[in-house]
Amino acid sequence: MATSEVNVSGRILPDGSLRIDQPIPLPPGEVQVRIQATTSSTSEAVWTVMEQIWAVQQARGFVPRSREEIDAEIRALRNEAEQQARQREEEQSRWAEQHRLGDSPKGAGG
Repeated sequence: MATSEVNVSGRILPDGSLRIDQPIPLPPGEVQVRIQATTSSTSEAVWTVMEQIWAVQQARGFVPRSREEIDAEIRALRNEAEQQARQREEEQSRWAEQHRLGDSPKGAGG
């Protein structure tokens, strides 16, 4: 009797049952099932990728920014944003003042 082996993918559901992603190309009958987990979790896969990135960076001599450098850049960005906000407010005030003066009737008053 010849043994046929087929590899298929699927997933284990919360109730413990198995869902196969595609039809099995075997005739009806009894089978033996062997389960092999493909990845233990997404977070582990992400961590593995990050470790690979860090290893490549270290191999090429990359030096990450220090906490102080990052904090200084954040402060500079905040200062720039605040300065831009003040400039916009000043421009809006000048625009409003110009349009307010333009609406007053000429020659009125005395």
